[in-house]
Amino acid sequence: MDNFILSLIFWFPLLGAIFCLIPFKEKQTHLYKWIGVGVLSIELILVGMMLFFAKVNLDTSIFDTQNLLLSEKYTWWHISLGKFGILHADYFLGIDANNVLLITLSALVLWIGSLVSVFSKKALLRPRLYFFLYLLLSSAVMGSFLSLDFLLFFICFEFMLLPMYFLIGIWGGKKKEYAAIKFIIYTLIGSVLILIAGIIIVNSGIDIQKTALELGVSSEEIISKIKNSNLIIENSSQIVHSFDMIAFKDANYFLPQSMLFAYEGNSVRIAIFFLLLVGFAIKLPIAPLHTWLPIAHVEASTPISMVLAGVLLKVGGYGLLRLPFSVFTDVAIDFSFWIGTWGVFSMIYGAFLALGQTHLKRMIAYSSVSHMGFVLLGLAVINVEGTNGAMYQMISHGLISPLLFLLVGVLYEQTNDLTIDNYSGLFHKLPQYTAFVGIAFFAGLGLPTFSSFIAELTIFLGVFSSDYLPIWLGVLSATTLILTASYFLWTYKRMFLGNFQLHHTLKKTDLRDISTSQKIIASILIFFIVLLGIFPSLVFGWF
Repeated sequence: MDNFILSLIFWFPLLGAIFCLIPFKEKQTHLYKWIGVGVLSIELILVGMMLFFAKVNLDTSIFDTQNLLLSEKYTWWHISLGKFGILHADYFLGIDANNVLLITLSALVLWIGSLVSVFSKKALLRPRLYFFLYLLLSSAVMGSFLSLDFLLFFICFEFMLLPMYFLIGIWGGKKKEYAAIKFIIYTLIGSVLILIAGIIIVNSGIDIQKTALELGVSSEEIISKIKNSNLIIENSSQIVHSFDMIAFKDANYFLPQSMLFAYEGNSVRIAIFFLLLVGFAIKLPIAPLHTWLPIAHVEASTPISMVLAGVLLKVGGYGLLRLPFSVFTDVAIDFSFWIGTWGVFSMIYGAFLALGQTHLKRMIAYSSVSHMGFVLLGLAVINVEGTNGAMYQMISHGLISPLLFLLVGVLYEQTNDLTIDNYSGLFHKLPQYTAFVGIAFFAGLGLPTFSSFIAELTIFLGVFSSDYLPIWLGVLSATTLILTASYFLWTYKRMFLGNFQLHHTLKKTDLRDISTSQKIIASILIFFIVLLGIFPSLVFGWF
């Protein structure tokens, strides 16, 4: 079973999407939502099985030849292009410490998003199309995290745009078309930068193992020939240029005469690093490349906001970890101060903007910009603590942000208004809802016993022990904690404490406390947030 579990995870949501194409009678359209929930429930079980097989391999140190816990690899392209050599692409899926927990997070959030969609009035207007697109998005997300071949990764990375564009553009708010277009334009710009970088990487290097196999010699002989520049002269047409992202990290990957070979002060390596950095930073997003995010969150429906914040942003962080910081570590070290400064700027800038918001959903969107700055800072540290903290922050934010957007949706469905100043003293009418929001806000500001506390603590440990970042930058980044507490607590005070009062436009609104189904869904997220806040080894044990 473990030989094809990754393919099942990748393709099963797509199979569910195909089932959604089956036309049902008008009275049976409710079946589409159960197809969506059922498929993603099975997907969650498959990911659980993947974790079991991966944990067994981790505990017994059974890795494959590329140090992966699980992998599947089949030849996809093998095309001879004359003097250029052979262009090779694999259907290559694999899991390691960089993606195993992000896949798990994605399966959980997508499943919870499907449950929320079942109770969403907007999603039920056109359930067939909605769940078709939702399952397409799920398959593309899983493919992005599972793919270790750059070509397959890029296809999945790009394919995520299409269903998300329609999910925002059809089921969004008043400015849904504008939000969807802005989302796709920004992400396409990032994709173009990533594609250019990937093409140059593949053009400048060769896959040692595949070239050795093609020529019928050992890998050591190929390396020797590369160093003597004999390989290009003798066997240029049999050199294999591979899209294998694991091969990208091989110290012998880049050819001596290629523009990416030299390390010291190589301007092309620097340019490619920053193409990848900016491309993925747009997706993360990092200020000032973040402007697509607030409008997308404000206009998107509740389940789509949950998936966008909990899953799609993490593809940007994962891409940074997998490509620029792994392949061009020398450049990351040389520019670590400036990258770390960029991360701190995004943290503080996002927090200040969140502090000044009057719209609840926009405030949470800017808090995401601030929290994703932590990820970039953790990666810029270039040590174990920082990198692990960045990964923990992605997992933590991937649980807390869907919880926040879920609770925002509870209020919006009743009032269609999220202006913070239009509410006061909601505790008197919605006591249980107030309690859930309080837990979510305290989790977001990094209170101990919540996962965000562990993530931020680990990143700060990395910053203050870094060989590349000054102490004052760590002190400056720590001020974000004060700003984060300020905007969460101030918002909570204005909306939930004091005397009960609504804006005159909301006087006739009959407020109802959080429903049982919404409490169950919120409790699932809270359970994992607290669990990871108390037992961090559940995450760190994989790294």
